[in-house]
Amino acid sequence: MRTAPLVIGVSGLLVITACASPAPMVKVAAESGTLTVYVRPGGASAAGGSAQVRADSATRLGVTAQTAVGSLADAQAVIAARRAKNVTVLLHGGTYHDADMRWTAGTPADTITVAPQAGTGEVVFDGRKIKNSGYWTIVTPRSAKLVFKGPMTVKYYGAGGIRAVGNASDGPVRGLVVKGITFTHMGNAWIKHGKGYAALHLGYVEGAKIQNNKFSNLENKQKKKGSKSKDSNPGAIHGVYFAFNDHDDTAGSNHNLVEGNTFSVISGDPIRAADGSSYNIARNNTFTTGKSYQKKTVGSGHYGTFTYWVFSRAKKCGKGNKFYGKKTYLSYYKKSIPGAASGSDVSHFSCKSVTRAGS
Repeated sequence: MRTAPLVIGVSGLLVITACASPAPMVKVAAESGTLTVYVRPGGASAAGGSAQVRADSATRLGVTAQTAVGSLADAQAVIAARRAKNVTVLLHGGTYHDADMRWTAGTPADTITVAPQAGTGEVVFDGRKIKNSGYWTIVTPRSAKLVFKGPMTVKYYGAGGIRAVGNASDGPVRGLVVKGITFTHMGNAWIKHGKGYAALHLGYVEGAKIQNNKFSNLENKQKKKGSKSKDSNPGAIHGVYFAFNDHDDTAGSNHNLVEGNTFSVISGDPIRAADGSSYNIARNNTFTTGKSYQKKTVGSGHYGTFTYWVFSRAKKCGKGNKFYGKKTYLSYYKKSIPGAASGSDVSHFSCKSVTRAGS
């Protein structure tokens, strides 16, 4: 059963990173400088019950390995109750089932570090036990500046891994960092009726750093001829997708870096930009073949490796997007595709908004 996420916000920085060793047992007062929150599978809950029960639980739980809480939502409750400025959340090795975990208003932390706890085993977030799982986690402009840093694995989510989306009133999501995480087995080829959008689905995001991650087996199935299914098509899922907030008609996602990642077996273009997204850089990435859900050896991409696409909703072109890599690659469909390409769904409007800038 999914633990209902506690709606909490952050005005600061959230970091998910590896940590050398558990922090010592310390008592942290409200509004203190530092705090360590411990999380382990099967840990206590600090996010259920009435507001008073949640507050009471959150002040007692999570601050030692012996009182560890059981989910990221519980960790947020502890952080909100203690109001620390600098927070480390240590994840004990094991499998977690958080889904659609929303970071939003209410937490006054400036820095939150969420890390695999060294020496406790592999950390895995698995969406298969959650009915209609969408994304692993959701980031908003009111949340902390989030840095998700592995090693950890995020797998079997229907829509994707991280959904970060800004809005007209609060502005873009700024300073997101995603580093050292494996995103795998996402989309409706793996989760029935999964939306299959992107491992990192970024709408109105600025200054993100996406480094040293692995993106593999992000696949949507080909619909059968005449099918009335509303499932997304194979080309709709990506490793990284830069776009806008279509509900607020915001600007696109700008000045983001995709560097040092490995992409393998993605039925849509590995990196996609749209909706005026500009000045995004992809460099030093690796694109490899692997086995698809159909057990075929394939590459990644449909139209290109880093593509800019114009949809019917488009009002302007992006600019300054650059791809560093080879001229051509093997696609998911076993054809040669360009490293950088621009395309359009409409005949009256096209953009050349991404260029190959070097190898």
